[in-house]
Amino acid sequence: MSFCGKLKTELCNLKTPECCRIAECYGIMLFGRFFSSDKIGIQTENEAVAQNFCYLLRKCFGIYETPVSSNGKRPVHKVYVNNSDDRKKILENLGNEDILYTDILSKECCRASFIRGVFLSCGQCNEPEKNPRIDLIIKNEALVPTVIGLLNDAEIEPNMTVRSGKNVIYLKKSETVEDFITIMGAGNITLELMDLKIIKEVRNNINRRNNAEEANTAKMIEASIKQRNAISYLIKKEKFDILPEELQEVALLRMANKEATLSELCKLSSFPLTRSGLNHRLKRILEVAEKYGFKGEIK
Repeated sequence: MSFCGKLKTELCNLKTPECCRIAECYGIMLFGRFFSSDKIGIQTENEAVAQNFCYLLRKCFGIYETPVSSNGKRPVHKVYVNNSDDRKKILENLGNEDILYTDILSKECCRASFIRGVFLSCGQCNEPEKNPRIDLIIKNEALVPTVIGLLNDAEIEPNMTVRSGKNVIYLKKSETVEDFITIMGAGNITLELMDLKIIKEVRNNINRRNNAEEANTAKMIEASIKQRNAISYLIKKEKFDILPEELQEVALLRMANKEATLSELCKLSSFPLTRSGLNHRLKRILEVAEKYGFKGEIK
């Protein structure tokens, strides 16, 4: 099961307080496939959402419907309110599809349940391993400001875009996604996301450190090769003997320890030598070699 499917199933398994049931049911219907006097119904790939909608219809309106499911790799579960009198009963309580009936959203818990219903009906989310993101795909543009207003009231700042002609309210910051999931009631999922984020940050830090170490190693190897090439160049051009004695000693030390770091060379030296002092002498050797035509490689 995908993370989105897991989240929706978790939300459907919550025990919604009696006062909040109609708000959740309303969120599912209003942002479902149909909500009018002609048709009321939803289509979903999540069986738990379909079963939960049937449960809420029964508890809120005394309407008994069952999901109709299609076969296939990605089955679709449909729940329609087939009886016209039942649809009339719902619309008399909740109004039409273009205007949000706010009387049932007076309590904070009911607003949270409504948001949960909206997500169950039209919400999507990324897998947690990817960048966090939740999309609410709103088919009715007239309802977009209302949803944004409800989210703002819950101290959530969403973004808005249009994708393939559909209005999409989306959340993409990890903290915002976590807050949204918490408001809907799936605290356990929020904790899982936070744990995954910590693990991801630790892995990224390790990778960055490893990359830095690899880069430093590559620079060290490159410097060692250039230094040894410069020394070999001076020997080939019979200019090695013109080096001062302290530079000759450093040159021989480098040639005898090709892969050693500067710190390791200092420890191997038979005479007292600091890392900066050793580095300075190696640079002087390079300068002498370049003076006599050395350009990085032995020719």
